[in-house]
Amino acid sequence: MTAGAHGLPPRSERSDEAYLTKLRWPDAVVCPKCGSADLSIRTKRPVTQWRCRTCRGDFTVTTHTAMHGSKVGIAKWIAAAQRVDISPSALVRELGVSAPAARRISAALEMTGKPAGEDRLMALLHQHHDPAQALRDRLPATFDPDDNPVADLSRGQRAVMGVLRNRIRGTALDQVAAEAGLSEDHARRCLKSLAQRGYARCEEASVPWGYGSLKLPLWSLDLNEECITAMAYLPPRPEKTDHACPEQVPPEFWSLFWSGSSAKDLRLPEDAFFVATTLLDGPDPVARTWALRCLPKEALQRCRKMRGYDTGEFAARIDKALAQRVHA
Repeated sequence: MTAGAHGLPPRSERSDEAYLTKLRWPDAVVCPKCGSADLSIRTKRPVTQWRCRTCRGDFTVTTHTAMHGSKVGIAKWIAAAQRVDISPSALVRELGVSAPAARRISAALEMTGKPAGEDRLMALLHQHHDPAQALRDRLPATFDPDDNPVADLSRGQRAVMGVLRNRIRGTALDQVAAEAGLSEDHARRCLKSLAQRGYARCEEASVPWGYGSLKLPLWSLDLNEECITAMAYLPPRPEKTDHACPEQVPPEFWSLFWSGSSAKDLRLPEDAFFVATTLLDGPDPVARTWALRCLPKEALQRCRKMRGYDTGEFAARIDKALAQRVHA
């Protein structure tokens, strides 16, 4: 077999679905929910749908991936994964998809942090679709109070759950307390109550810290069906109005500064422009969000005028971040 552009096999040698299936499950197809290989095929039209004999769940090759639930065909996702320019405008123009679909595809591709080609496509298959956001998008703007699963939560518990909703990768107790505006004792009690209810859990994890790693107990949401439903009823998180610039880059982002000055020696706001160009163009979406929220707007405005940041998704992100500070 002769490899095509970006290392992908020629499209004429296999169907898109068969190629993705082999890429996701190189040995044998297994249920993405329970891992069982005891499957039956329900249908092959328009795409193959399997049924797991163990958990009775139905799934396709895109279930629980970044492509889950997308109305855009597999062929266009594969084509997008091969592109160097993945800005929404380019995807609309080249693939003929709608603007909302292009934004979703662009965001998913960018989240992989991979270059164009098979590695990016592989990352898409292992990048979980956010079911909570999808559910929130489907629910009406107002809810029946009798059906509201968070109606009996205290204000502190709802605040803590809102913090965890925005930190899916997990966060430490002191950060939960700070963002929720609670004392650490109060935040701890709220977390334990949410854990008893099945909404939160605490696990020890190794996280990047400085130029090494640090083991910390991290709290995160337990994304079961009940928790996902409850998240849809939480109010939107209010935007911060305090945009005071921190004095230093957070240690969890230091490893992204692989050349030039050591990140621990950088000082803000003096080095804000260098920090902005490094993090905004980097692979970590959490670091990028921090830069847009916390760095001085002068540094962001300077970036906005540079080539590469003056059009497309980069420009849109910077413009949105600056617009949110208008009344700060």
